This record gives sequence, structure tokens and C-alpha cells, in this order.
Amino acid sequence: MATIIPRENREGQVIGYQAKVRRVGHKPVSKTFEKKKDAERWASRSRRATATPDNLRVVWL
Repeated sequence: MATIIPRENREGQVIGYQAKVRRVGHKPVSKTFEKKKDAERWASRSRRATATPDNLRVVWL
């Protein structure tokens, strides 16, 4: 599951976004971005990367 959290400065202005991805059996990962769209894109890619194990080879028939 991915969570996008707005990062605010002391005045309450949004200065960036932090994306966090947590999956069962994997370490939680997070990264900070200036744009929300970039955070969403990274979170989506990170979820897909952990969806299948590295040692699993997919064969299309």
C-alpha cells in the first residue's frame, strides 16, 4: 500500500510530498518529492516492483 503525505514548512505551506510504500514481507521504503505527481508515479512503480519476487520468472505462453 502506498501513502502520499504532504510535507509542510513552519508556516503551513506545502513544500513537497513524501511517498511511503509498505508491503508484507518487504522493508518499508519512502522518498520525498517536490511534486505530488512524481510521488504518485514513484509509489506506483515501487508497488509493482515488489509485487513479484525477483527470482520469479514470468513466462507467457
